[in-house]
Amino acid sequence: MQVLKRCLITNTAGELREDTDAQIKQTLKQFTEDVRAIFANILNKDLSKSQEMVQKQADYLIIPCLTSQ
Repeated sequence: MQVLKRCLITNTAGELREDTDAQIKQTLKQFTEDVRAIFANILNKDLSKSQEMVQKQADYLIIPCLTSQ
């Protein structure tokens, strides 16, 4: 049996439908924002990066979790 490891956000988002409970959608949105904030906080430790660069890189890191399926 082959076990595929994928992003929790991707797996959950892939299961959402229009009729999905609003609370589930909100919880997933908040979780995604929290993970992105963690990425940004870690990137901010590099003092050579501008805030603009930190934000772009945090987006870059979170987007694959939302778009890969």
